[in-house]
Amino acid sequence: MEEEEHEVYGGEIPDVGEMDGDMDMTGADDDAAKELDEMKRRLKEIEDEAAALREMQAKVEKDMGPQDPATIASDQAGKEEVDARSVFVGNVDYACTPEEVQQHFQSCGTVHRVTILTDKFGQPKGFAYVEFVEAEAIQDALQLNESELHGRQLKVLHKMETTNPRVSGNKIKLGIALPQFILDLNGESGGLLLLFTVGLCILLPLVVASIYLWRSSKYTGNYVKLQTRQAYYELMKPSLTTSKVMDVFIKAAEYTEIPVRKTDDESLKKLFTSVKSELSLDPKKMKQDEAKFWKQDPAVIKAELLIQKQLTRESAVLSPSLQSDFRRVLEFAPRLLEDLMKMAVIPHNEQGHGWLSPALGVIELSQCIVHIASSLIGIFP
Repeated sequence: MEEEEHEVYGGEIPDVGEMDGDMDMTGADDDAAKELDEMKRRLKEIEDEAAALREMQAKVEKDMGPQDPATIASDQAGKEEVDARSVFVGNVDYACTPEEVQQHFQSCGTVHRVTILTDKFGQPKGFAYVEFVEAEAIQDALQLNESELHGRQLKVLHKMETTNPRVSGNKIKLGIALPQFILDLNGESGGLLLLFTVGLCILLPLVVASIYLWRSSKYTGNYVKLQTRQAYYELMKPSLTTSKVMDVFIKAAEYTEIPVRKTDDESLKKLFTSVKSELSLDPKKMKQDEAKFWKQDPAVIKAELLIQKQLTRESAVLSPSLQSDFRRVLEFAPRLLEDLMKMAVIPHNEQGHGWLSPALGVIELSQCIVHIASSLIGIFP
């Protein structure tokens, strides 16, 4: 059988595989074009929706516009007028309907609206508002306070008088408890009585307590000033002899507050002359010691001279102007001597021991002052 010859005009016969590849590429290009068209369509829809939203927002803002203050005031007045005709009803049963609440208050007057408040899930909160047509119905509605509905005792209050933030739109009303007679004065003199009550019952006790605490902070438990105790502690030495205890004792802050009058100069000089031999003055340096003595605080000088006069049992010859100061010195003496003894015997070393020599000096001085004072003016037992 002879082979048949085929003639091809215009080119070569394409291969079958190449033809299939061209067909696949054409199909893929068509799918991509369709997806691109779909995306463009969706994008246009989104843009149209956004434009519509912007247009709606602009329309709302234009309709709202800046509110007139008169309009705001009118709205507020209208709200207050509605509140004046409304009552708050608490402890409402959760299964209670607005119709049942309206029927319960129908005898008080014409009920315009009943609102049972609910939470964000639509569940009743247990309280409601009842708005009447007439404001006169409020008084009758208040008479239903503690009445029962669905077996629960209702709490009925005027809406404008409630202090519950949930009820009054976050308006919190504050008040103070006042006696009834002040409230009955109708403002005639209630303000003065209120000021008097606040000043007498509140401010005055606070001032007294403040003064007491301020003064108490300056004293120890034995009514000795902290300044005195600090001075005694710093001046206390292990070698303090009996003759030097007096020099520490008179350094008390209580004695520095004794008044020194100009008329006392002559009396103090005479007093110094009479007790000069009792003072710790060196005979070899008498002038220097006298000058040093008079350089001290005048109140301390007076206190030491009066105590020395007491020790010599010659206090009866004191001038009338010094008698009051002398008594004051003796009144402070017991507490100061007790505190001075504490500073002598408190632990001053690692072994926890006090100092014997100054303690003996304090005891001797205490015996002299207390014994003589008790026999003279009966201050001490």
